[in-house]
Amino acid sequence: MASSTQEPNNDQPARMPRRAQVVVDLGGMAERGKR
Repeated sequence: MASSTQEPNNDQPARMPRRAQVVVDLGGMAERGKR
């Protein structure tokens, strides 16, 4: 979050990886529950 404030220009690129991380978290959680 601090990085975003320091580099507001990186808001777009930072948003992409953030979404990917959320997807991975959801996938890992679902996989754990399935197991």
